[in-house]
Amino acid sequence: MPFVFKRLALILSITAAFAADKDASFKAAPASSYPHHQTSEAITDAPTRAEAQCVLAEGLRVNGDLQGALDAYQSCLRIARAASDQLSTARALHGVASTYERMPDHLTDARAAWMEYTHFADGAARVAPGTIGRERVSTIDVAGEQERVYVDVRARIADRQRIAREAAAAPPPPPPPSRGRR
Repeated sequence: MPFVFKRLALILSITAAFAADKDASFKAAPASSYPHHQTSEAITDAPTRAEAQCVLAEGLRVNGDLQGALDAYQSCLRIARAASDQLSTARALHGVASTYERMPDHLTDARAAWMEYTHFADGAARVAPGTIGRERVSTIDVAGEQERVYVDVRARIADRQRIAREAAAAPPPPPPPSRGRR
């Protein structure tokens, strides 16, 4: 089985096991039907493995549980830093930043997370390219500036609509008086 499919099966099995633990309704085959069903048990039995936490986070994010994914990535980050595991640290920092980007109203948090990733990557260029973080920060800055400009545009649009409503609601002016002859 190619690596990508093994990885997908692993993510699905972990997510299915996690959803079953939370009594959530998850429509997937049971974890035992996937080739690496032991991984979900490994997360439960040995929650100190950074890789397991990252895989769990990926599965949660794919299934839309962004807060759960964020928590798992942060667990991965704590574990990786304690073990001085640069590769897992980079993966967790990237995951935290990417997850914040997907969460509504968390663009400031995403920017800060990408800055942290960039700072880490500058000291660990062998495992993490700093350009990714810098590009994401730049993109977030551009989006933020566009949003600030658009706030002014929305205010002007709202003023024009208010003036148009007021003009439509006002009674028409009386006809001018007739002058002179008939």
